Amino acid sequence: MSRAYFVDEVGRQADLKDVALRFMTVKRKSPGTFPPETQTMTMQVSTPPGWPDGRQLEVRVHRIGKGKRALLVHGWQSQAADLHTLSETLVEGGFEVWMPDLPGHGYSSGTYLSLPLAAATLKAVQSLAGSFSFAIGHSYGGASVMHAIDCGLRADRVAVLASPTHYGRFARRAAARAGLSLSAVPEWLELVATMTGTHPDEISMEQQVSKLTLPILLIHGTDDQIIPIGQSEAVATRYPSTTWLPLHGIGHFDLLVNDLALKAIVDFGLDTNRFPGSPIAGVQTESIGPATT
Repeated sequence: MSRAYFVDEVGRQADLKDVALRFMTVKRKSPGTFPPETQTMTMQVSTPPGWPDGRQLEVRVHRIGKGKRALLVHGWQSQAADLHTLSETLVEGGFEVWMPDLPGHGYSSGTYLSLPLAAATLKAVQSLAGSFSFAIGHSYGGASVMHAIDCGLRADRVAVLASPTHYGRFARRAAARAGLSLSAVPEWLELVATMTGTHPDEISMEQQVSKLTLPILLIHGTDDQIIPIGQSEAVATRYPSTTWLPLHGIGHFDLLVNDLALKAIVDFGLDTNRFPGSPIAGVQTESIGPATT
């Protein structure tokens, strides 16, 4: 092997790792505030071997309300404090809401996050809180909840709000934005698998729901410009007992403050709608066009 080849190979591997790190780098925003009655706890979460943030991270978990335990998970480059309208609605509905700041977000430590690490964090919250009556996740948080359930998180009911449904496709879009050639993507995905502990293509909501029997509510807005609504629709089609609620004219973040969405989430968590797959009382769903993935 020539020295020139060795140097080129080292450079190529470094480039692949740089793209992987950028894929998992969180652009942290300033931590938000919580109501004074909120309790905040700190827990230690172990990371995969060789994780760039070190072997353990400090994760903050915020708890508010009394009643049935609900897990509420924010999305990518968001934080628990951003879910204040939804958390307040859940508390008013009779839930004790547990809201972690995922690694690299809010008050938690770290710079990097992967979906497997997010799922491990949610399982750590379960170790602190116990099993959950209801688990809700928005965007990346919804994908994290579903992967965590696939890995052993216990929840009686789940609401997934405008979430990406395939980590492999999610990663490939990031690789394309970074300018990675198509020929390099398979090797890059293997590197991501080594760094996170799971190959991105193994994390698919369509496969996850096919193994579950618990009730799942899927909500997505027709005007979502971040995660195409067709991703959620495809999951709903695969899993007929899912309650599928497309909301006309609603964008990605509108779900978190939309009155119809908030009511649907709380009613579903309380099992007010007792017929999985049927429309939720009082909510008008809108027909949508062909799925886009």
